[in-house]
Amino acid sequence: MKRMSVALVVAGLLSVTIPGGAVHAAPASESLDSVVAAVKKQFAKKSSVRFSVRRRGGPPPSEDLKISGAYRFNASGMYAADLAEISYEKAATGRSREITIGREFYSQSYVRSDEGKYTWKSPPTLGEWTYGRNFAGVVWGKDLVNAINPGFLELIASYGATSADGGTFEGVKTTLHSGTVTVLDLGERQAGISFGTEAGGPGSFGG
Repeated sequence: MKRMSVALVVAGLLSVTIPGGAVHAAPASESLDSVVAAVKKQFAKKSSVRFSVRRRGGPPPSEDLKISGAYRFNASGMYAADLAEISYEKAATGRSREITIGREFYSQSYVRSDEGKYTWKSPPTLGEWTYGRNFAGVVWGKDLVNAINPGFLELIASYGATSADGGTFEGVKTTLHSGTVTVLDLGERQAGISFGTEAGGPGSFGG
């Protein structure tokens, strides 16, 4: 069984960027229920959101990871994504750009050593893109460790998340929700870190 500690900072529940400006949901209550409701409301509106994530440690070869980008929603969740990823490895740095539109997927990535040598490129020529369709690993799912995934938020809530004043971000009052949950399985695919209720799923971490 694996435990993960989670801290979510929610700006007025959710800060969503749509044409014409930013929309902020109502102030958060002490329960994550209101956060889940706000996220699902933005799905229904087919809004979008910008985000950034930092992960310390993880499965080899990556040690630390930064991801930033934007999601476009439909009624079921994420419909399109544009992600930029930087992974820090021993004596090297990996960079990638991934664009998902429905089940269409485009990507370009490379790993460059600290001496400036490219040790890996996909596709082999910089600036070109790989293309694929119906790749299960890039599709949004209810099993993703993600602050805009209602399934993940509901998992945290079931373990008794706590809330506190998170200060302000870009002039918007935020609420900090924190919690620790236990799952049987953690894995990773291109769409993100996934959790499972059964051990040994595809792409699961060791340990």
